[in-house]
Amino acid sequence: MLRLVVFSPSGVRHVPMVSGPLRIGGSDSCDVVLERDAAGDREAVLERERGSDRVRLSVPDGGLPVEVNGHSCLEADLATLDEIKIGRVTLLVEDSNARSQELVLPSLRLDGRAAADSSHTVQAPGEPSNGGGALSGQNLPARLLEHLSRLSEWVAGDSASAVSVESIVVQVLHDFGGGACFLFEGPLEPNCGVKFAAASDPALVGKAEPVLHMLCDGVKPDAVHSFGEQAIELGDDEFRLFFRRLSALERDYTVAILLVDAPPFERGGWTPVLGFATLADLLVLGLVHHVGRYEPILPGREPAGSLRLAPGLVLGPSHASSLLGEAIRSASRGAHVVLQGEAGSGHELVARSLHLSGPTVDEPFLVVDCEEPNAKRLRSELFGAEIEGRTGPVRREGKLRAAGRGTVFLRRVEALPLDAQGELVRILRSAELHGPGELEVSPFSARLIASSHEDLEELCERGRFRRDLLHRLAQLTVLVPALHERRDDLPLLLQSLVNRFSHETGKRVRGITVRALSLLTAYRFPGNLRELENVVRHMVYLAQPETPMDVDCLPVQIRTPAPGQRADPSEISGSELRLTDVVGRVERHAIREALRQSQGNKSQAARLLGLSRNGLAQKMSRHGLDANE
Repeated sequence: MLRLVVFSPSGVRHVPMVSGPLRIGGSDSCDVVLERDAAGDREAVLERERGSDRVRLSVPDGGLPVEVNGHSCLEADLATLDEIKIGRVTLLVEDSNARSQELVLPSLRLDGRAAADSSHTVQAPGEPSNGGGALSGQNLPARLLEHLSRLSEWVAGDSASAVSVESIVVQVLHDFGGGACFLFEGPLEPNCGVKFAAASDPALVGKAEPVLHMLCDGVKPDAVHSFGEQAIELGDDEFRLFFRRLSALERDYTVAILLVDAPPFERGGWTPVLGFATLADLLVLGLVHHVGRYEPILPGREPAGSLRLAPGLVLGPSHASSLLGEAIRSASRGAHVVLQGEAGSGHELVARSLHLSGPTVDEPFLVVDCEEPNAKRLRSELFGAEIEGRTGPVRREGKLRAAGRGTVFLRRVEALPLDAQGELVRILRSAELHGPGELEVSPFSARLIASSHEDLEELCERGRFRRDLLHRLAQLTVLVPALHERRDDLPLLLQSLVNRFSHETGKRVRGITVRALSLLTAYRFPGNLRELENVVRHMVYLAQPETPMDVDCLPVQIRTPAPGQRADPSEISGSELRLTDVVGRVERHAIREALRQSQGNKSQAARLLGLSRNGLAQKMSRHGLDANE
């Protein structure tokens, strides 16, 4: 059954889609009513054809366009998981049957044989528990049922729930004396990835690899839907291992629960095996529900504090991103702002973020391209115009007036003609608008954000830009960093763009290899974010489904960059020009990325890098790296 998932600032809702039209918007007359301050005046109609899963989107006559997968449109045919943006609300059409498919529960042990007699009992009531933190046997069934109930509420809830799945799983582990829970994604083989890990003791997270190898050796490959348990030894320690294998959305998952000090389960009584199997089902289905098949960065989530970023603007761990985030937060109070930086660095995204973080977020955000070659058309767009109509003069409203108390973004303000600069100075000085053919003036209360790729001070010296306009526009100046200044943000930027283009192509790729990431890191990206976007789109389109993107997916200018496209030596200090330092810098980045992909597992990271475990340990020690950073 198709359903509509609505991600809004207040949370997540699910609406069943039946045949016929479904009107969506901020009006009370709509079938699906969105928050007025988030949806604005935009509306859309989704209509599902009778007897089929075909869904058609249309915008009512005279309505404002909505976005489908990042493109503005008035009508579109939708596929499942297409992203629809109505104002600040995001909607997805999904097939709920794929998320709630019935799971077969045959009982198999780790050796693959049917566990016909797999029932056990806990210790008799009143007997002391041998688990330091474990509950007594008589309390375990009720406690496990309580945890499963809370977990099912998390599955049905939204991703911003105050109760995290990690806290629920850790409480279950504590009740059984402590342990760890691992979720492995993909076919059960030694190099499959860890999707989720929770432990009562952080030291137990390192048991993921030996547990995976034991499951690979003990479970038959065709045992797709199976569960069981047995006692195992890892090193000098004894554990009880419970496992569950299942499929969801055409993917295989394995959940392993490792207990350190579980009560003895005797034959003929209650056993937690079925309870743990249910926990595994809820865990997988909940993660699929909250994260989605293509693992998008969830929309509808408000960033911390007052900072609200425009879709597409990603701020990572780099120092330049931290400074930019602070600048956006500081400049979001309504003052006029000048943005300066290289072309393609994301000036409009920063401007939209300033608008979204400001006090007039519900007012319009309008864009004026000052590079418009037709000066008359540019003046008309800015200040309005009076044109002759059949019945007399017709006044066309300019964007400075149409914005009201909102924001006008002046793209490439250095290209604004001098006469238009003079008119803008007059408006800013008087705070009044006097359009062509108008007898009365009206107040000007919009905020101006101007972007420039050139040094405006230098243009003032050369007589190409009015200094009085610069002083009025540059109440605050924000320097937008180029991509080569944000190299530490590259993995996060890549993840965001891969999610976006996976959504666009309907293709799932498994990240990027360390070799390809090293080449991307060494490339200067003279086109900045715009070029990175084109590169990632190129890679996703060429990549094979269900495999990491490798070097052969990279454009030729990155595989064999020209000297001017490599990292600019002038941007690094003299000591960093030494070959050993350059190699060391690439090694550090590759090791960090391998550890991130393996979630801190050194053995798995070493395999990704083509090193032995000891070789990786030596390099980490040499570079001062830690697996947990």
